[in-house]
Amino acid sequence: MKTKLYFLVIFLICAWQSFAQNPLVGTWQMQTDTDTLRSIKIITPTHWMLYTESVKEDSSKFIRSSGGTYTLNGDKYVENIQVGSWEDYGKVKTDFTYKVSGDKFYQKGTLILGDGTRIPIDEVWQKVKSEKSFAANPSIGTWNQLSSSYTMADGTKDSHTNATATRFQVITPTHWIRISHRDKKFENAMMGTYTMQGNKMYPKFEYASFPINKIDKAEIIQRVENNKLYWEGTIKDATGKTISTFSDVFEKVTGKTNKAVATK
Repeated sequence: MKTKLYFLVIFLICAWQSFAQNPLVGTWQMQTDTDTLRSIKIITPTHWMLYTESVKEDSSKFIRSSGGTYTLNGDKYVENIQVGSWEDYGKVKTDFTYKVSGDKFYQKGTLILGDGTRIPIDEVWQKVKSEKSFAANPSIGTWNQLSSSYTMADGTKDSHTNATATRFQVITPTHWIRISHRDKKFENAMMGTYTMQGNKMYPKFEYASFPINKIDKAEIIQRVENNKLYWEGTIKDATGKTISTFSDVFEKVTGKTNKAVATK
C-alpha cells in the first residue's frame, strides 16, 4: 500500500510540474472592470472554469459560470464550453488570442453566441498567489460526480445519481470549483481554496451562486482508486454543530494536455 501511495504522489507531482510547460495554468483574477465585476478563472493542463459575479460596495451577485476544455495553437486560445449557467451555453463559440507576461494574462478575441451575435473580448487577468499549495493532493484533476447521498441535521436523507444531477468539478493544488445541474438545468456554482491534513481535505466556501455562510467548516475524508474519487464529508457551523454529512463518488474526466511556450 505504501509503495502504491508513493508512486501516486510522484505521479501527481510530475503531472503538476507539467504546468510549467503551459503559462496559462493557474488561478487568475480579471483586472478589467474591477469596480463592477469580480471574475476568477481556473486553468489546468486540460480544462478551464470561470466564476463571475457583480460587486457593489460590500455586496455581490452571481452572474455566470462556465467551463470545459480548451486548445492552444501558437497564440490561439479556444475555449470549448461544456458546462454553463445559461441555457444555450453549448452553442457559444470562442476565438481568442493570448499572451502571458509575468503574472499577467492577456486575452483578446470574440465570443460568438448561439444567435450569431459577436461580442468583442479584451481582458487582462492577474495570477492569484496562494499562500498554501498541495501538489500531492490525490484529488487534483477534473471530475464528474457519479452519485451522492446526504443527511441533514434534522435527519432528512436524500440521494441522487448523474442520471438526474451532474456536478462538474475541478481541483488544483490551491483551488476547487464546481458547476451543478439538475434535470439538465443550472442548479448552482461554487468555488474556493482549501487546506489538507493527511487524507483529509478542508474546503473553504468563498464564492457561490447561492447564499453561503463562510464560517461553516467542511471536512472531507478522501480516497482515490484508479479513476474514482470517494468522499466522506461533514459540514459544521461555527458552534461545531453538524449541518450535514455526505458520501460522494466521482469519476475522473480525461482530456488533452495543452502545452505552450510562455510569451515574454
